[in-house]
Amino acid sequence: MSYTPQEIGTDQVPTDASFTGNSWKDFNVITLTDPSGDIGIKYDIVHIATTVAGAITLSDGAVGQRMILKLTTAGGDCVLTPDNLFDGSTITFSLGGDSVEIYFDGTNWNVVGTATATVA
Repeated sequence: MSYTPQEIGTDQVPTDASFTGNSWKDFNVITLTDPSGDIGIKYDIVHIATTVAGAITLSDGAVGQRMILKLTTAGGDCVLTPDNLFDGSTITFSLGGDSVEIYFDGTNWNVVGTATATVA
């Protein structure tokens, strides 16, 4: 199975999300405000805005899939717990600008790079 980004419509956005459209061709970008539960794997770039601390999960992706997650507004920590994360179990976003790029290898999400997000 391989992953190919596709454009999405607002009818496919979770009810707790605000859709911001595509910032770049072939990339799905979404902004989640105070998210909870599974954020889904259909987005390439996920902006997170928090007014309170929260916890989110992430299902396994498709082989080769990459995601960039960034805390754009920090009103509280946001803890991401992927189903399978290589060399850790959580990624914590505490400060506005915290971000991480992850890659799914078929078994685990792997951290490709991070900007002050904490992997533990």
